[in-house]
Amino acid sequence: MSVIAVFGGTTEGRLIAEAFRNTELNIHICVATEYGASLLPECENIHIHTGRMSLSDMESFMRDISPSLCIDATHPYAEEVTENIFSACKNTGIEYIRLSRSASGEDGTLRFESIEKAAEFLDGTRGNILITTGSKDIEKYTAIRDFEHRCFLRILPIAENIAKCSALGFESRNIIALHPPFDEEMNISLIKHTDARWLVTKNSGREGGFDEKYSACLSTGARLVVICRNEFSKDGSLGLSEIIEYIKNKFNIDIKRELYIIGMGTGAENMLTSEAKEYISRSDVIIGAERIVNIYNAHNKPVFISYDKNEIYDFIHKNTQYRRIAFLCSGDIGFFSGAKNMRELSDEFEIHNISGIASPVYFMNKLNKPWENTVFVSLHGRKTDIVPLVMRNESVCVLSGSSNTASEICSSLVRFGLENTVITIGERLSYPDEKITHGRPSDFAGYVCDTLSLILIENDRPFKKTSFTLKDSFFIRDKIPMTKEEVRTVSVARLGADKDSVVYDIGAGTGSVSVQLALNCFEGRVYAVEKNKKAIELIEKNRLKFHAENLVITEGEAPEALFALPAPTHAFIGGSGGRLKDIIKAVREKNIHTRFVINAVTLDTLAEVKNIISSYEEYKDADIIQLCVSRAEKAGSYHIMKGEDPVYIISFGGKENTHE
Repeated sequence: MSVIAVFGGTTEGRLIAEAFRNTELNIHICVATEYGASLLPECENIHIHTGRMSLSDMESFMRDISPSLCIDATHPYAEEVTENIFSACKNTGIEYIRLSRSASGEDGTLRFESIEKAAEFLDGTRGNILITTGSKDIEKYTAIRDFEHRCFLRILPIAENIAKCSALGFESRNIIALHPPFDEEMNISLIKHTDARWLVTKNSGREGGFDEKYSACLSTGARLVVICRNEFSKDGSLGLSEIIEYIKNKFNIDIKRELYIIGMGTGAENMLTSEAKEYISRSDVIIGAERIVNIYNAHNKPVFISYDKNEIYDFIHKNTQYRRIAFLCSGDIGFFSGAKNMRELSDEFEIHNISGIASPVYFMNKLNKPWENTVFVSLHGRKTDIVPLVMRNESVCVLSGSSNTASEICSSLVRFGLENTVITIGERLSYPDEKITHGRPSDFAGYVCDTLSLILIENDRPFKKTSFTLKDSFFIRDKIPMTKEEVRTVSVARLGADKDSVVYDIGAGTGSVSVQLALNCFEGRVYAVEKNKKAIELIEKNRLKFHAENLVITEGEAPEALFALPAPTHAFIGGSGGRLKDIIKAVREKNIHTRFVINAVTLDTLAEVKNIISSYEEYKDADIIQLCVSRAEKAGSYHIMKGEDPVYIISFGGKENTHE
């Protein structure tokens, strides 16, 4: 078993030990105090030595354990200790590496070896920055994203300095020109005035006002970023992440960093599970949306405020010194959560999934209602038509996306004839000011709710059928042509749309096909494209009659009317106005894999369709059927069969719905 020695009871020393716990590497870590020893992990391969050592003690220690490598992770200002460790390694022939501190220290500060390194870190954070390092290298902070607005500069009131800052693009209101000294009270005042989340300083010692800045940050909760003076270094100096990678390569050790995906529950701190608290406490850095991180970061840990996938990926790949990363999710990690993005890192990280109590579960239990048959929907950052879901389910629970969500949903329910549903709204759930309100949709006209409320909609008469045909007599009609029941049934079946498909009905007429598709694709969207104003009026009437909220009427002539629509998965063409070739081309430009169904009444239209699709290799197996329908009519005391005009149904492209 390979052996290394680590000196230092600092955070970095602990992180090195934790990175290689339960590996084949034998780690002897030396700390000065019992407190430092208590912070280290208890593992068979980690051996803790407590107490201060002289140079001769260190040499004896090295000879006793015979390490292949010695890491000096002591405090950057413990120069005498560092000198002794270096000399002991030199005298015993042990490889020596000095840790260059660029990560969070145990006192909660962040230390960097240069302004460039600090600016690179701050570029990946959010919140205002108060810079107190002077004007000499102020241009280096322009590397920070949105520096003009985020960075506040405290500089000497010299005209040349102020002009330099302005010329670099810093806003004049962000330039604070004052003479020192600055006591703790003044620093606190400036942090609050600038709403600074970060304060950047050089470690200029007690005489330079460092202690006052440090105390001000502790008082206000701002993070202190320190540009360290040159650290003592002999044979080599590496950052924490570089040292960990060096050890992995030197001793051929394959270890994964750990990612804790933690569900934070409903929001109130008393709803946080003990398991979640444990994993937060053992993490090295906390990542999440500002609302969640601010509430639960009671451990004075480094934080990264973001809910953007790419920002988070970039941060964790740049900051490999953080071996245990806590990613905080609101509610539970399996309910409309960003956790699925983080799980994509499973090849790089050992992932721990920590469940939370989702607010809909808390809400339903609070109402004493079973929720196994409830449909849960989130409108937080997404758009979903709720009426089709309410039509088909006895219970729909919606996580709101804004303060107007409840009012908008209830207005739609009234408009589409579902005013008899029962509404229950839960606000500030699990907090002391929790509020639960009951009523009918009409009771919530103009209602303003908490942004993250829950809305339960109960329908005691849901439409349960999954496959059905609407009779022609059900539709509101005029003199507008309508695709007849039998043709509509076969055409919709040939189209093979799924419940969440996006469908174009081009030349929609009365909207009979559009309505049938909208009811079938109740989690999707149907776009009825029609240029005849009288037909559009009929489509709207039928849309309301059949509660088809997910049917969107698009007035205009195809293909121009299609340009602003989202890409379709399926397209039904009942009328083309002589522009069939252009329409097919336009739909293919949206999605080359669109499934088409075309109805043709004349042989001329059939020939045109065959000619158009013959130019596409993928449509060589197009399916064409002729449908002849006869209806019985009474003639005196007899019944005769009266035939309808035959219709050609051409289907091609995409893939039909199958059970394969």
